[in-house]
Amino acid sequence: MGRPKKSINPSPPAPLKFKKSFHLFLTPKKPQQGFLRGGVKKKVEYGYLVPGAVPWADIWVDGIKQEVAGLPLKLPVGKHKIKCNNPFLKITKEVEVEVVKDKKINATVYMKKEPGKDVKIRFIN
Repeated sequence: MGRPKKSINPSPPAPLKFKKSFHLFLTPKKPQQGFLRGGVKKKVEYGYLVPGAVPWADIWVDGIKQEVAGLPLKLPVGKHKIKCNNPFLKITKEVEVEVVKDKKINATVYMKKEPGKDVKIRFIN
């Protein structure tokens, strides 16, 4: 007699079940414009800082933890503190970097225990 024929319309697949998920969008905070007395706006000039550490470290710029290293941060012109902490090596280093108007500065902090060159600064443009 032969084989039984297969159904042309198979049963529909089971509905997909998704776990709850979320998306994390990392956007740096917009620097606030300054005000002079009488409510007159002060023009603030900006530059860019790209913080990094070798080997890896948790990075804080002006007391704010940066979730992702290597992203350019738009900061007001002037001096800013970079703090790097590597909990496995038990090393913490703090350096001060000066941001220049309309320039991108790459600041790499070297996490070494011995004294010497702590930071390498390079202009990118």
